[in-house]
Amino acid sequence: MRRTAVVVPVLLVLAGGTAQAQGERDDVRLRNRCRQAAHYLEMGPRHPQYESGLSMISYCDVSGGAVLAARWRVVDGTDRRDLGRLTYESRHLRDAGLLGELIPLVQEGSRPQAVRLAMLEVLVSYFEVGAALPAVAGDGRTEARYCILGGYADVAVRAGAVPVTEADRPRILAAVQAVAQTDEDPRMRHAAACTASALQLVRQ
Repeated sequence: MRRTAVVVPVLLVLAGGTAQAQGERDDVRLRNRCRQAAHYLEMGPRHPQYESGLSMISYCDVSGGAVLAARWRVVDGTDRRDLGRLTYESRHLRDAGLLGELIPLVQEGSRPQAVRLAMLEVLVSYFEVGAALPAVAGDGRTEARYCILGGYADVAVRAGAVPVTEADRPRILAAVQAVAQTDEDPRMRHAAACTASALQLVRQ
């Protein structure tokens, strides 16, 4: 059954389009928790507190983007649950530094397909708050006219050290189009082409 409608996300929104409490710079307790979370993530998934660190890191507006970027550079996608959690937390912290890391990473054909598809998911959410990849992205056969963004109903996003804004949309779209045009993996080309078509509809 083909999904062709956008689910309108229910957002917890404050000024600037994000859900934002007191940040790391102003909250010593939060700063200490973020430092601890970064340590857990640096130790990797085998650390007993890794998951609690991953759950915490998107609340870290100053340091979280760099910590998540470091995880994206090494994640191999063999643990799909971990990849899903990494994607989820990355969607919730709209950080321009993390965006700057993901744009070249998603274009690296040597990275696992599952990881690159997850990166596309994050890029789509950075393009449009609450948006998700088209359900048909990556099936290798669906025509572009059926490529419509999906959505999440539980999105409460936070701004990173340098927030992602609408001014970042052109470079997100350009990265997705580059994958669509030049990638050696047919599934990635189709997923990116489908996604680019859907993103362009948002711009109209």
